[in-house]
Amino acid sequence: MNEVQMAAMYTAGGISSDHYIVPLLHCLIGIGDDILRKFREEVSEKIEYLTPEEIATRSHLAELEVKQAEARQECKDFGSSDEGKQLDSLVGKLKRAKTSLAKIEGFTNTP
Repeated sequence: MNEVQMAAMYTAGGISSDHYIVPLLHCLIGIGDDILRKFREEVSEKIEYLTPEEIATRSHLAELEVKQAEARQECKDFGSSDEGKQLDSLVGKLKRAKTSLAKIEGFTNTP
């Protein structure tokens, strides 16, 4: 089997990568160099390099998203509870009272 056939078999998935030792000397020459270059290109394209600050920020962002979802659920649960319905009723009464006051002030301010 020549190098081209071996490379075709390797890239087609014919050789298992389990328990495979890379001959480091051959990585510098010929097909090993091509395989290593292609691997580095793939890694560079698909992996995003992050600083420790970015990693900490991303993990903190994930935590905040979880807390936000929990807070939204608590708000929704409160809105459907008896206390939440009472609060909605009082807010509605307050809005109607303010509207009535504005109308009364409008009548008293006209000459």
